[in-house]
Amino acid sequence: MPVSKLLSSFLKELKELILPSQCLVCNVYSQGYLCPSCQQIYKEMISPMYEYNLKVHSLFQYQGKVREILHRFKYDKFREAGLVLGSIMGGYYQDVLQEKYDLLVPVPLHKDELKERGFNQSEILARGFISVFPQNLSLPTLVKVKKTRRQVNLNLTERRENLKNAFSVPYSLKGNTVLIIDDVFTTGETFKACKSALLKAGAREIQGITFCRQI
Repeated sequence: MPVSKLLSSFLKELKELILPSQCLVCNVYSQGYLCPSCQQIYKEMISPMYEYNLKVHSLFQYQGKVREILHRFKYDKFREAGLVLGSIMGGYYQDVLQEKYDLLVPVPLHKDELKERGFNQSEILARGFISVFPQNLSLPTLVKVKKTRRQVNLNLTERRENLKNAFSVPYSLKGNTVLIIDDVFTTGETFKACKSALLKAGAREIQGITFCRQI
């Protein structure tokens, strides 16, 4: 292991010993923002769903404790929690996803959105996912070229127009099988917009996976 990685790992462990993290769910001090007990609780809450037309898997329903932990991860900026959530996804779907994928593509943020938030929640979920998923997946850059309005208060037509031509792929993906990863599946318009850009770049097969789905 490179010296820089060893040093980074050592400093992280030292930080946890001196200033241990507080679990976001039960407030117990532990190593990481989700203690082992609460990680197990989330694994037991899994209620997998599948959108057949778009081929999108979702692990949880977007409600209750799942909604709360996702909000804390995204808006209170607990990045390490996102890695744990992503690893829960990867651990479950390693026995479910039978397709051989070439690429894992996090839904991107526009550069202005990334600056405002400070990180891309989908990319962090993706890094947690590939840490336990048995396939050797790379994380290419699907680019969000248009800054969009928040989708929350938009109707279906407005969502579709809001995301029109929002994404682009700057290189060829000819023949590749792609798995898109995102935090929440709502109407599927974000997935459709990403899929359109990936197909234009030559992707052969595209499926999706999200941490949760709004019912």
